[in-house]
Amino acid sequence: MGSKLEGSIYDFDNTLVPTDKYIWKKFEEICEYSGKEIKIDRKELETGSHLISWLKRLHIPKWKAEEIYLSEIHSLNLFPYCREMLEYVHSLGYPQGIATHSPRCVVETVLDNNKALGYVTKIVSFDEILKLKLKPKPAPDSLLWLAEQLGVKPENCLYAGDTPEDIEAGKSADMITVGVAYDKGRIKRLRKTCPDLGIMTSSKQLYNLVRLLFSR
Repeated sequence: MGSKLEGSIYDFDNTLVPTDKYIWKKFEEICEYSGKEIKIDRKELETGSHLISWLKRLHIPKWKAEEIYLSEIHSLNLFPYCREMLEYVHSLGYPQGIATHSPRCVVETVLDNNKALGYVTKIVSFDEILKLKLKPKPAPDSLLWLAEQLGVKPENCLYAGDTPEDIEAGKSADMITVGVAYDKGRIKRLRKTCPDLGIMTSSKQLYNLVRLLFSR
């Protein structure tokens, strides 16, 4: 890594916040409310890029889906050390953003509940992807748009994510990528994408890496 970092971008789900079980539970509740059932594998649910088509198939309005999804949002907390990581980078004056397929209301609510919203400069969420017609990850569109909003060059921006689609998007955007796999089951598939800075297997590892990189 020859260039000095100018900022950082993080994925949200399962990178900063453990949402796996919550998302699955809420999707089942949305299906139950609609009285319909559609088969979705966990990989599709992780990326979240088909949200609109799912809602159309379930015949449920977006506002109702968000209401169900937010009903127990207070139970979601940041992984250990993630708030401290965001606070540290912010304290040094570096811009940092979040790139996610989750709705903006979800991201902002969780960050605000965890007293971390003020540390994040900009968010690109499902709402922006839809409004700006950006291609979802693994396309680099949302990351490039966010880097521009943050005022950082992609090649001088760190990007951390937990799925192969995250790393592929980061590499396509020419960013410095780091994989996160707090669940051992994710390590094998992340290895295939060869993140530039390897794979962090705990949020403390990610915190320590970020501190090291931005203290140089």
